Amino acid sequence: PTPVVVSSPIEQPPKFIPEEFMFHKNGELTPSERAEKTFSLAKDVTLLDDAGVFFYRVCAGDTKVRIREKLVAFPEFAHLKTQTYRLESFNIDDEYLAADMWIPIPRANAERAIKPEQFSVAANAALDRILKNPLFGPTVAHMLEKPEMTRTKFIAALMAIAEQESGGAPLGQFEFQRYEGEHGHHEFSFSIFHVLMSGVGLNVRRELGMTEGQTFNIENGVMLFLAYVVEKS
Repeated sequence: PTPVVVSSPIEQPPKFIPEEFMFHKNGELTPSERAEKTFSLAKDVTLLDDAGVFFYRVCAGDTKVRIREKLVAFPEFAHLKTQTYRLESFNIDDEYLAADMWIPIPRANAERAIKPEQFSVAANAALDRILKNPLFGPTVAHMLEKPEMTRTKFIAALMAIAEQESGGAPLGQFEFQRYEGEHGHHEFSFSIFHVLMSGVGLNVRRELGMTEGQTFNIENGVMLFLAYVVEKS
């Protein structure tokens, strides 16, 4: 008799998810992930690679000048030698630096600035994603259903807010991080929209499963801001 061949289902390879868009429970790297992504360039230079955004662990006695002096010794951070203006560099006052604090290392200006059409593409993708979110999607959908509202107008409004937070055109001319110490928050704000990482801002970042580094991605930043607006409303 002819043997019966039972075919087994073809195993599909796992879908590749870019590091910027991976979901992290409570918006935090696991201890093993942090250990894997933490490395030292020198005895007093320890970094964390969070979705391509590098964070520096502050040492006792560090100042912004001292941190910059340490980092410019490495080619990947050579841009810090000329990027000394606060808004395009370490956007934190020395008085708020504390040992073992993690602060984002400024990126080169050319890596951060984006064109309006790039922002529009990212914002469209963010809208598609957040509309599928059961917690924030219904409210965003309601915003889009307002009389005379269109996606184009909605994205234009988002772009205007992003420009305001970025100091005007071009988009992203300033850093996506700022330490809000002057008004008693004592937390960083992250993303092109500078969403404060306390209260509502921190809650929605955790709900979306975004790490601090992931908020620097433009698409993620739009999604974070929309979730923030929904939660505030």
